[in-house]
Amino acid sequence: LPANPGYPLAAAREQGWQFTPLRALDIWGRWDSGWFMSIALGGYWDNRDILKEYSNVAFFPLYPGLIRLLLLWTTATALLSPAHASGGTLRLEQALSAAGGELAFPAGPAGAAPRLLRLPDDWARSYPGQTGPVWYRVGFTLPAAPADLQALYVAHACSALAVQLNGQWLHDDGPQDTAGAADCRHPRLITLPPALLRSGGVNVLDLKLTGRPLDAVASRHRAAALSVLEIGPRSQLQQRAALQAMVQVTLPQALGATLLLMGSSMFVLGFFNRRESHLAYFGVLVVAWALLDLRLWLHAWPLPQQPVELLLCALLPLATQAAVQFLLRYAGWRHRLIDRALPLQTLLLPLVLVAAGSGRL
Repeated sequence: LPANPGYPLAAAREQGWQFTPLRALDIWGRWDSGWFMSIALGGYWDNRDILKEYSNVAFFPLYPGLIRLLLLWTTATALLSPAHASGGTLRLEQALSAAGGELAFPAGPAGAAPRLLRLPDDWARSYPGQTGPVWYRVGFTLPAAPADLQALYVAHACSALAVQLNGQWLHDDGPQDTAGAADCRHPRLITLPPALLRSGGVNVLDLKLTGRPLDAVASRHRAAALSVLEIGPRSQLQQRAALQAMVQVTLPQALGATLLLMGSSMFVLGFFNRRESHLAYFGVLVVAWALLDLRLWLHAWPLPQQPVELLLCALLPLATQAAVQFLLRYAGWRHRLIDRALPLQTLLLPLVLVAAGSGRL
């Protein structure tokens, strides 16, 4: 960005109000932003005599908290990227794949012919419309006597995963409707027992993935897919798995719980105080947003997967109605046609999805 000539005024520079000569950036670094930055970097401090000296204890912690959350997110994203993978891990980016519901990799003449796929694999490209299980087979070799306990790290597998090592079962998420889409955000860290590993020889991993096609889910994040596989010391991979679980599961859970509590409070305030009705709509918007991530709290759905996907889709027009009405009521403007059309849209969308069928979500 080019600097703005003559910006800011000379008096602003003399009083230390200029953060940068770039006006587009300077507006974010002036006034009380210095106090917020000091909280984000060093926390709250008190000079003891607050009647004579300045202190940052009076500033609300939301803004510096968001700064810390953003820094944590960007740092975690960088650490989870492939470029920062530990040097002792083995990345498997290709796999033989075949569709089939057998108890083992369908390599016989009765099964479909295996084909070589690159990982990560998205069924929307490799198996469009696939509803049954898909097998993946990879081979790897390890040193004659690995010093550390080895593990398989699967950053993303949606939604139910089962794993065999050299023909022996190691892991099984269970049926798809039991595991549900809650497992799509949870990484898998599966220990490879030393007794099953072939030291110095070729080891075979077979992975059976059960998922739903893209057209049958409300979000691409819950469509069937498999990430790159990594094998290495469990101690190293466990740290990455814990970090990924915190970023993708724990932090969204905390944010969802906060939104649910805040939205409920706002709804009660707006419902009983009709002059502040915009707060009720804001509360409905926030609660609907929090309910969209309810799957993070439920490892097993109490309902079959398809009704759950339909209910999640039905929350979107409700959130849209609440957002539009919140803005209109906050601005003090009402329109009879909008007041009638938005509830009608909220009712019609689920009916249209039911009529269209489960394969067109």
